[in-house]
Amino acid sequence: MAPDAGDPLAPLRRDPATAGIFSDFDGTLSPIVEDPELAEPVAGVPRLLAELARRYAVVAVVSGRPVAFLAARLPASVLLAGLYGLEVQRHGERQIDPEAERWRAVVSAAVTRLRAVTPSGVLVEPKGLSVTCHYRTNPSLEPQVMALAQEVAAATGLIVHRGRKSVELLPPIRADKGTVIQKLAAPLRSVCYLGDDLGDLAAFRALDQLATRGTSTARIAVRSDEAPAELLQAADVIIDAPEGAAGLLRTLL
Repeated sequence: MAPDAGDPLAPLRRDPATAGIFSDFDGTLSPIVEDPELAEPVAGVPRLLAELARRYAVVAVVSGRPVAFLAARLPASVLLAGLYGLEVQRHGERQIDPEAERWRAVVSAAVTRLRAVTPSGVLVEPKGLSVTCHYRTNPSLEPQVMALAQEVAAATGLIVHRGRKSVELLPPIRADKGTVIQKLAAPLRSVCYLGDDLGDLAAFRALDQLATRGTSTARIAVRSDEAPAELLQAADVIIDAPEGAAGLLRTLL
């Protein structure tokens, strides 16, 4: 990161036409909820993102959520990278990684298998090209859910990705929040990323790589009771809760 008078966000404000704002969704723009289908962005965030998208070169939400879920809650002017980049939507036009598409039937079979074997209290969330098992309502089930996920992964060729009180099975394709940032932020002169979980460390590492090429970067962590220490230690800026993320984004207008 190239600091600017102690404010890592100053380069973005100074030249938004060459700057990018990237953010996670769950736990960053939206509070964590027990039922993932009920997650909604903090009040005012969709309008705020739309305003930012009119000024900045790129405003993107990078998430493990499917693009369809994000598109129903966020403005069309925001670039959406869903399922860690396996799906991307720009101005309403959606693209799906063709290699990932070949795993759709495998993921569907994994959903059926997981629904048959996961214990009561675990929510199996199909996402088309991935599937997530949530044990938030009963965290004591974590070892059992992890063992089942590993078993299904071994049988199907899918890979396991840990999340917040959840575990996800994905196609074995190199795709994470870092690969999304590397691709979308490469032409920009300044970039910030907001995140709250272990999966966001890949985005932080991508910013580190951009910084070695002279890009001004800002790694922003959203603190909570569940925020991993590794993320907070790697951050340039720490804010509290999704409301704090919304407040920080307003300073970029």
